[in-house]
Amino acid sequence: MVHAAPAAGPEGSGEGETCAGTVDGAEPAPELGAGDEGPFEEQAVRTITAAAATTSRAPPGRVPHVAAHRVAITTIVGDTPVRSRAGHLGSASEAGSRVGWPQGFLALQEGTVDIAIGIGNTLLDMEGPTLLEWARRAEARGFSSLATIGRVAWPGFDELAALAAAAAVTSRIGLLTDVLLAPTYDAARLAKLTASVDALSAGRLTLGLGVGARPDDFPAVGRDFHARGRIFDEQLGRLHESWAGQGSALGPTPFGPATLRGRIPVLFGGDPVRAARRAARWEGGYTVGGAPAEAAEGMLAAFKGAFRQVGGTRTPRTVCLAYFGLDERDEESRRQLLAYYGYVGDRAQAIATGAARTAEQVRDRVEAYRRLEIDELVFVPSVPEVDQVDLLADLVL
Repeated sequence: MVHAAPAAGPEGSGEGETCAGTVDGAEPAPELGAGDEGPFEEQAVRTITAAAATTSRAPPGRVPHVAAHRVAITTIVGDTPVRSRAGHLGSASEAGSRVGWPQGFLALQEGTVDIAIGIGNTLLDMEGPTLLEWARRAEARGFSSLATIGRVAWPGFDELAALAAAAAVTSRIGLLTDVLLAPTYDAARLAKLTASVDALSAGRLTLGLGVGARPDDFPAVGRDFHARGRIFDEQLGRLHESWAGQGSALGPTPFGPATLRGRIPVLFGGDPVRAARRAARWEGGYTVGGAPAEAAEGMLAAFKGAFRQVGGTRTPRTVCLAYFGLDERDEESRRQLLAYYGYVGDRAQAIATGAARTAEQVRDRVEAYRRLEIDELVFVPSVPEVDQVDLLADLVL
């Protein structure tokens, strides 16, 4: 959300891959903002043992191109089921409509969280036909999105190529990069590629973007690791101009096909304060990758506080990521995670140990993250076998 060389980073984060600049289940990786550098406060690796709650399958969303099955959590008071988070995201639907978020990506029901699944594009031994069947099956089972993780210096499938292939064999499920390392691309090429995937998928693409935490990704593409925050901020203006059909300082015409919504929705990973500044400027959200729920709670609070301080008035979309590997495939699951996160040294063991591998652990993750009032939880696979889609769906959908 691998290998010839052990290196990896937080999935979906703004820094590497995992959402909030954290290595799955470990401390957040340092993130560079607009020209400045410095690590975000480290979070301890902790085991989540939240109690499972009663779950039920919620009805689908209102937009045909997004499968919006949600896990609805109810609290039992006496004999009466009482939903939590009453009205919490009423304003999010309004804001999402204005910004161009697919409605299926918004928490349209009280007390619910969308459940997405990673497509496994970075897994060692993942085969092309398996990836395509994974996408078909994920849509058929009703997951809200298919998500990628990724980096450059790693032998996995490219995120945008994987999502373009997935778009060709699906018609409704959302497509999410969680996250894509924007500064490893030039702005014109990234504008063209992302607009192409958005057009090919009929407007199903959401971009989780980050700056990256692994230095070896940058010399591989001739980029300066230490300038990545500044480069990213410059790119964001060029991307939005091109997506809107405008020319820019880089050229008189947009670089890709017309986007169906006049833009592509964005989520920012990495340091929550820098992500909040970017989210307020570009009407984006926040993605916290690989952090246990207890650590993610602090990151989300920091993001929301900073978002308000810089003048944000919307309810920004928030996403978290958790790893899983089911059906007694523990050895393979650990092998994959240790390989991908080898660059963090001893902490890779904590990440590999922290993946959900039983039904109880999966349900605990859902409840723990649901309590954070996020919009979507992405379960990223650590086993490259397509039966993982059905095994997870049987537990959470």
